[in-house]
Amino acid sequence: MKPFFIAILLLNGVRCTPTTVYICNNPGTTRYHLTKNCRALGNCSHRIVSVSLEKAKSMNLTLCKWEK
Repeated sequence: MKPFFIAILLLNGVRCTPTTVYICNNPGTTRYHLTKNCRALGNCSHRIVSVSLEKAKSMNLTLCKWEK
């Protein structure tokens, strides 16, 4: 039983990095979002698209301030 609790404590601090993020398909986009329901995406007047995290970073996008 102790190894189970130790594993839970160790895994509790591990954060998984998403591989898919969401962006507003707007030429002026500067941020990416971890969830499609981010409140900042409510302002998007274009289409919301999913891209890989690597692609978003290669476009010089940064993480949305609401999700930091």
